Amino acid sequence: MIILFEDFFYSAVELSKILPAELLSWSADGGQAKTTFVGYHYCSTDAQRGPVFILPKVFVNRQGPFGRADISRETLIEHGKSLSEILGDNDAQIVSRLSFWLYLTIARYAEKNPDTVIIRSRNIQELKSVGEYNCSTLIEVIQSLRKFNHDHKDLFTFIVNNNRSGVRKVNWTKTINKLHPFMQGEEPVYLNFINKKKNINFDEELIVIFYSVLEYLKEQYFFDDPINLHFNLIPPHEMEGILEAEMGLIMLNKIRHKYFTDELVQLWNLLYVFFDKAEKIATKSYLEESVLATSFNNVFEDMIDQLVGSSELNAVKYNKDGKIIDHLYKDNSLINNGNTYYIADSKYYKESSDLGENSVYKQFTYAKNIIQYNLNLFQKGRDYLPSMRDDLTEGYNVVPNFFIRASAVGEGGLYDYENDYLKSEFDTDLQNRNNKLVNYHFPNRLFDRDTLVLQTYNINFLYVLAKYVEGEDDVNKARIRHKFREELISRFDNLYHFYELTPIEGETMESVVEKNFRKLLGKAIRPSADSTSLIFAWEKKSLTATEGQTCEAYLQQLQSVAYTKTSLRELNGAHGNYRPNVNRIEQTFKVHMY
Repeated sequence: MIILFEDFFYSAVELSKILPAELLSWSADGGQAKTTFVGYHYCSTDAQRGPVFILPKVFVNRQGPFGRADISRETLIEHGKSLSEILGDNDAQIVSRLSFWLYLTIARYAEKNPDTVIIRSRNIQELKSVGEYNCSTLIEVIQSLRKFNHDHKDLFTFIVNNNRSGVRKVNWTKTINKLHPFMQGEEPVYLNFINKKKNINFDEELIVIFYSVLEYLKEQYFFDDPINLHFNLIPPHEMEGILEAEMGLIMLNKIRHKYFTDELVQLWNLLYVFFDKAEKIATKSYLEESVLATSFNNVFEDMIDQLVGSSELNAVKYNKDGKIIDHLYKDNSLINNGNTYYIADSKYYKESSDLGENSVYKQFTYAKNIIQYNLNLFQKGRDYLPSMRDDLTEGYNVVPNFFIRASAVGEGGLYDYENDYLKSEFDTDLQNRNNKLVNYHFPNRLFDRDTLVLQTYNINFLYVLAKYVEGEDDVNKARIRHKFREELISRFDNLYHFYELTPIEGETMESVVEKNFRKLLGKAIRPSADSTSLIFAWEKKSLTATEGQTCEAYLQQLQSVAYTKTSLRELNGAHGNYRPNVNRIEQTFKVHMY
C-alpha cells in the first residue's frame, strides 16, 4: 500500500511510477509533480503494483504527515518498505482503516450525486452482486470479505465444532478385528487405536481458503481482523503465488457444489469474485482501476451538510445575488425561545491556512441576505421568523454565523473516529477593531442589524468521515447543533455583559422603551412579544472608551427601569430554551470498518 497526499509535490520520477500522467501536475522546472485528486487507485504497472490511497491534505500539519516529525511524505512511497515498517503496526492499522473510510466516502458522494462531474472512475466493472454485497472494485470485494468474516463468526465456530466432534472416538469394531492387543493378566491392552474417519470436509476446506485470503489481505493492508479458529493456513507469500499463477479459481472450482448452507454458497461466490479480480490484476491482464474526487472540497461540504444542514431550506440557500450558502438550518435562538437561522460555511483547508478575506466577506453577506429574506417574507405577509426582529425595540436578534474547518491531527497524533472534538479555533474579542471576524456599523450594538460576529470551529475530520458513510442520523445531528449553540452562547458571554431590564412599578414595557429609545437602540431586545423584560448587552472591553463611561453608569441613566446582571446562559435557562436529549445518542456505526 502506498500513501500519497493531495496537493503536495513529490519527485516527478517517483510519482510517475505510481500514478498515470493525466492525474499529475508538474512544477515549472518539471522536477516535481503533485496530484490534486483524492481517493483510491490500483496500480499494476511494471514499476509498481498495489493499492494507492491519496489522502486529503488535512492529514499533514506543520510537524509532518499524520502529525509526525519522524517521517516524511517521501518515506511513504519508498519501494521495498511496508506501511507497518514505516509507521509501526498501530498507526499502519489506523491509516489502513482511514483509507477504506475515504474510499467509501467518495463512493457515497457519487451515489448521492449521480450527475456529479468531480468523481472520476476508471476501468470499473460491476462484477457481481453476492447477496447483500455489491462489488465493483477490488477494494469493495475486500471490504465484503471482511464484513462476511465479522457477520458469520458463530457460523464458522459451529461448523468446525460439528465437523470435528467424534473424530477422536475409537472405532472398537475395527480396532478389535485388525489390531492385536497385549494381554495384561486377563485384560487385553491396545497400544494403538483406529479412530472414526470422516469423508473429506469441504466446509473446512472452503474456510481454510477464506481465512488464508484474509491473512494475505491483513499483510497487504494491515487489517486487524481476528481469526480465532486454528487451521493450517496458506502462508501469504504462497497466496501471492497462487494469484500470479491463477490457481485460486481452480481451487474453488474443485470444491464447487460440495456444501449446502446458503451462507457457504454466498462465501464461495464472494471468494470467486475476489480471485477473479485479484488474479487479473496480479497477472496484469486487468487495467488499472481508480475512484477519485477531483475537488474534494465539494465532498467535504456534502459531509458537513449531512452532519448539520437541512435539506428543507434548500430554496433559502440560493440567494438572489447568486451566492449559495453552504449550510443552513433552523434551531433555537441564542436570545429567546423562537427559532432563528444558523448559517455555516465549511472550509476544507490545510491546518496552517488562514481564512481568506473573500470568505469572510461572503459569510457576512450571507447573514445580511438571510435577514433581508426574512423581512421580505414579513412585508409580504408570508411565513417568516418573528423572533429575528423585535418591533418594540427595533432590535435584531443575533444571527449565528460560523466557519467549520477540518482537522485530523491533535496533540497526541491522529484523532479517532468516535469523537467530534468540536472546538472554537479563535478566542477573539471585539477590542481589536481590525478584527476581520467582526462586522458592525455602530459600536457596542449587539442587536443592531449590521452587527455580525463570526465564529470559527475545528471539527474532527475522521469523525465527519465516519458519520457521512454511516448515513443520516437525526439524533446525532441534534447533538452537534446543540454543541454549536452552546459554544456560541459561551462565545457571546465572553464578549458581552448581559442584563435583564424590567419596568419599575407603574410603568409598562412600551413606556420604558419610549422613554429610553435612543439609549436602548441596538443594545436591547425583547425576548418575545409577551415578555415582561428586555435583554441588554454591553461589550466587556473596548466600549468604555467609545461610550466614555462604564456600563453601570450607562444603565443608571435609564428612566423607569430596574436592571439585574445576568448572562446569556442564565437567560437561556430562565426562558426554558430547548435542550436535546443527548443521552440517547448512539455511538455504534451502521457501516462498520472491520
